[in-house]
Amino acid sequence: MTLFGPNKRKQAKAKRLAKEMRLRVLKHCEDYTAKEAGKLMGLGPNDMANLRAGNGVSLLMLVRIIKNGRFTPNSLLSGKTLRRLRTGTSTRGVRAESITKRICKIALDGPPQHVARKTGLAAVTLYQFRTQPPNIVSLHTVLSFIEAGYSTDQLILGRK
Repeated sequence: MTLFGPNKRKQAKAKRLAKEMRLRVLKHCEDYTAKEAGKLMGLGPNDMANLRAGNGVSLLMLVRIIKNGRFTPNSLLSGKTLRRLRTGTSTRGVRAESITKRICKIALDGPPQHVARKTGLAAVTLYQFRTQPPNIVSLHTVLSFIEAGYSTDQLILGRK
């Protein structure tokens, strides 16, 4: 039995998705100061300053944008403009720890090599999700699962 290493092509797609998400957030807030943009997006002013300085979006930032800013995950990941969540949409399941649990559950459900092939992550990483789950996964991991075809609403919002 051989273990699969990371798939560089699929990981590059996840990195591109993260970069595009950062650009969408910056484009949405380009006419605002860091403080105003942070308030609009549900982030702190330091978060916006870091994004403008060239740092990427983290999973915790993504959670804050969805939970506090009330933007849809699909509009953050793809699309031309950011859209707000419908009124009454529950963001109760949007927590980094919950997202981590959902990803670990997916890693437990299927054979790790199959999931590794699908997501582009190393099989060793998926074995670790089974034996020693991390407190919080990285945004790159979440984007790899989304790019592999897993539902954005299921992974991030917790919907079935």
